[in-house]
Amino acid sequence: MLLNIIHPYTYKQLDDTLHLGPVPEYAQRDLGVAALVTAVLNLGEKVIWHRFNSGSTFKMMLEDSALSLDPLYNFMFDDRIKTVVTTPFGTPRPDIKPANIPEQAWKIIERTYTSDSELRDLHHAADPILFIGGFLECCLTNIACHVHDKYTKENKPPQRLFYIPELCVSGNQDQLEKVTLPQFKKRDIQALSMDQARLLLQ
Repeated sequence: MLLNIIHPYTYKQLDDTLHLGPVPEYAQRDLGVAALVTAVLNLGEKVIWHRFNSGSTFKMMLEDSALSLDPLYNFMFDDRIKTVVTTPFGTPRPDIKPANIPEQAWKIIERTYTSDSELRDLHHAADPILFIGGFLECCLTNIACHVHDKYTKENKPPQRLFYIPELCVSGNQDQLEKVTLPQFKKRDIQALSMDQARLLLQ
C-alpha cells in the first residue's frame, strides 16, 4: 500500500485565504485524515507528502505553519513520511531537460523538484495506491493520472488506484464533473469511502 497526500496545505485553504491552525468546520474531515495516515504508517506502509513549491520560500513556510499550528496535523511531521516536491501542476519534473528550458533555469528546477524516475521508484510494486489532499480537480487529478499512465499502466496485474473524496479538497464542482471524473473513469481510478478504506487496512 502507498498513500499519497497531495499538497496538504489545501486542507487549510478557505476560499483564497490560508488559515493558520485548526479549522472547526472541517474537524471531522481532518480527524479522518489523521486517522488514515497514522493507520497506514503503523502498518509499516509507505506515505508520501507531496509538497507544493511555487518558488516562494515564504509561502512554503506559511503552508508548513498552517499545518504545524493545528494539533490534528502533527502527524505530518512524522519521520516515517517520505517527502517529495512536485511542480505547481502536481506532477514531478522530467528526468531530462526539455529543449525549450535554459540551462540555468533547469539547474534550479533540478534542485527544487523531485524527478519522474524518483517518484516512479517510490510507487514501484505498491498496491493499492491511494490519493488524498487537493485540489481534487487540479493537482490530485494530474498526479493520479500521471501515476496511472507512466508508472502502473503496463504492470501485470495492474496496481489499483483509489482516491477518497471525503479526504480531498475540491474547489470547482464543474471541473470535477467535466474533467476529473471522466478522466478517472477512463483509467479505472476509483472512489473509496472511509469505510472501504478502513477495510483495505485490515
